[in-house]
Amino acid sequence: MTDTVYEIAICKLIPGSEASAGREKAMAAVRTYPGFVRWKALDCVEDPLLIADLVEWESLAHASAAGENVMKDPAFADYMGAIAEVVLMRHFTVKSAV
Repeated sequence: MTDTVYEIAICKLIPGSEASAGREKAMAAVRTYPGFVRWKALDCVEDPLLIADLVEWESLAHASAAGENVMKDPAFADYMGAIAEVVLMRHFTVKSAV
């Protein structure tokens, strides 16, 4: 068995945009993607325009396939439209935990 892969995306929102509804719609859609485990939507306490998504996948292959699907999936359009800049988008595995 392989370890799951965590996708971390940190984004800056467009000032005045409403990302919450689009994010919820995207979260509902991604639940149907192969290899999806869970998605934690994080809002920055210090900067309301900074958000982070922590998405867990069964494998890097599933995460990569989902990345391609997201660009074509109309359920992501509103959410993607609220993003001004992707600050970080990378995949990680857990080295250790407490």
